[in-house]
Amino acid sequence: MEKKEIADTLKEFREKVCGGTLFIGTLVALFSFLLGYKSVSKGFLLGTCFSIINFILLNASMPFSMGKDRKRATAVYFSSIMIRYVILAIPIIIAIKSIQFNLVSTIIGIFSIQIVLFAYYVIIKRVLA
Repeated sequence: MEKKEIADTLKEFREKVCGGTLFIGTLVALFSFLLGYKSVSKGFLLGTCFSIINFILLNASMPFSMGKDRKRATAVYFSSIMIRYVILAIPIIIAIKSIQFNLVSTIIGIFSIQIVLFAYYVIIKRVLA
């Protein structure tokens, strides 16, 4: 597979996962908002948005390490991980400092990409296969 094909495949996968995560995150936030849990709704949306940003950055960093020597690829991955950890700390700090965001729902929102991936590959793939 060429770099262009890999990049196109990653882009298609990213769009599918991010779209599903945004849809599910919006539904959960809307449902909790309608039940009167505004801080839970806001926290979940905050965590979901940062989860999507984290996933996009992970997806974008993958092609940069391909075709590089081991030392260079390790440097790319390490810097990518550090940047993404700092980005994931932002919503947690916001939720801790602000009463408007529920901390637990923010943390659950941060894991929304993983939840969608799990649901897709374990539940949906088995049902459709």
